[in-house]
Amino acid sequence: MGRQGWFDVVSHIGQSSAPLYGVKVSHFLTKRRALVVWACAALLFVLAWWWRTGSMAAPDRVLSPLARRTIRTSSPPMQRVRGEFVRVYATNAVMASAILDEAEFSIGEISRRLGVAGSKRPVRILLLGDFELIQREGFRPDSLAINFGDEIFLKDDAGQLARPDRVTHELVHFVLREAYGSQIPLWLDEGLAARLGLAVSKSYRASRGRRVTGRRPGLSADRMDTLEVLTRRHTLPDDPEDAAVFYRASEELVGIIEDSIGTSRMPAYIAEVAEGEDWRAALNARLDGSPLINVSLEEAVRKRVTSQRDF
Repeated sequence: MGRQGWFDVVSHIGQSSAPLYGVKVSHFLTKRRALVVWACAALLFVLAWWWRTGSMAAPDRVLSPLARRTIRTSSPPMQRVRGEFVRVYATNAVMASAILDEAEFSIGEISRRLGVAGSKRPVRILLLGDFELIQREGFRPDSLAINFGDEIFLKDDAGQLARPDRVTHELVHFVLREAYGSQIPLWLDEGLAARLGLAVSKSYRASRGRRVTGRRPGLSADRMDTLEVLTRRHTLPDDPEDAAVFYRASEELVGIIEDSIGTSRMPAYIAEVAEGEDWRAALNARLDGSPLINVSLEEAVRKRVTSQRDF
């Protein structure tokens, strides 16, 4: 039967009650049935929206006591939106949906680039206007984001809102922790969160037809640790300015390593260091017989830290 013939039969069925091959065909698109179809469609839409967006009357049972307290004391009340891998809590449902969209895209992309399996549990992101409760729990007073188990607390701050990688940075920490526990050295954890977080943020925005541009200012080289000290740290420097230099130096060191061995070799390098291999030995093993001298490597990191860099 040709295409036109098929439409003729469909038209005939919809408009006529004449017999067709001995079977009487009645109208199937009556007003009553049309109303039923529309009512069912509307109900499905409402149920889908209710599943995606819900009030805080019934928060996730797996939330930590800290998360429950922040939700309970929030004013105005928080709203929840949820996807396949992410749950977001915020007082503004539109902002929560925007974070959800970015996080759902990013968590899979981060796992792929790190060469690790996706998390078996969803990550929960809480956007908080008041960080005092978080800081009273013993976290750093200059903290703008907290990674805590499967929860990420973000400060709803104008300066942080302007950061393109504020969500992806924290998601890199989450994915690394899910894959390697606490085995990732601090410098590698922070360096990857900065470098990979920005790269994934740019990919997400490019997929939505947007661009990310910015500039990292140069920092004081006098505050930078030697690589020996930097790569042995288990905690951030107490001074916020020293901590900022540590973050930047870690990012630049990771960048030099990736540039030297290639992006495709980074997942195996990260896994090897997480398993306890010395980071320099793992690096030199991938340099095809041309090891980077520690002094020249440190000079290269210091030069990058003190230089202004556009992205």
